[in-house]
Amino acid sequence: MLLFASCTNEGRERSDATYSNSRAGTDVTTTDTEYERTSNTNTAATYNTPDRTPMEAKGHTLSDNEFNEVRGELREVNQAIREVLRQHPGIVVRYSDNTRNADHNYGEYGVFYDNVTDNNARTQLRELETRRHQSLNQIRGRMNTETSAYIAAETDAAPKQGYEEIYRHITSKIAYTNDANAADLEGTMFVEFIVDSRGNVLNPRIVQSLDAGMESDANMENPARVTEQEKDVAIEDMEQQVIDAVKSTSGMWDPATMGGEPVSGEVVLPIHFQLQRIGSERE
Repeated sequence: MLLFASCTNEGRERSDATYSNSRAGTDVTTTDTEYERTSNTNTAATYNTPDRTPMEAKGHTLSDNEFNEVRGELREVNQAIREVLRQHPGIVVRYSDNTRNADHNYGEYGVFYDNVTDNNARTQLRELETRRHQSLNQIRGRMNTETSAYIAAETDAAPKQGYEEIYRHITSKIAYTNDANAADLEGTMFVEFIVDSRGNVLNPRIVQSLDAGMESDANMENPARVTEQEKDVAIEDMEQQVIDAVKSTSGMWDPATMGGEPVSGEVVLPIHFQLQRIGSERE
């Protein structure tokens, strides 16, 4: 499941974050991704094991080898999407219940890529979303045995009070640090976590962070005023802010379900950090 929240510095060294007005939809992605960066404060989680037997793909029961093969394909697609976003830090990914004009329509929701200036990047992202959709459908109802959580359940975990409220809660707790502002850091950070059968958030961790080596448009016009070490520290601070903000949403989620029963489900949340200076036309 992917949610979208956009955090901006609003032209100040430190400020409250903002949130997108668009409602987000849901999706589920695999979690066996090696970290590009991880927080040093991550803690081990105690996972609830669903009682129900996983539902096999309709019309065909996947063998373990087939299941692992599809998971591998899904992992590759997820990484490819993140790589495109890494190379284009200004692109904002969001999910919406309104599927009209979506870059990809998942049926109950649509995925949108905003601020795309490279048509080739948009085409690539659309093709990757199609592949991801196909892979998810193949393994829907299957469990990740490493976490005892469903990769894609019959219904996915969702915020009790809606996505806008969860965005408001998360982004209100995230702010640019002085060094992050000075370094003109931009891009999309992905945080992975489990929503257990009681709606609690378990073990949030960063699966892809901001890339200190990538330059935003603002950075190219106004080179960073911090050292590489200060930039790394700023990114680590932003990672921890995201982890803490996601932890604070524990209990604010309705769990995923299988056969009408609550189960643990995997969630991946992208949070976009975007510079926005006073007087700038950039959004």
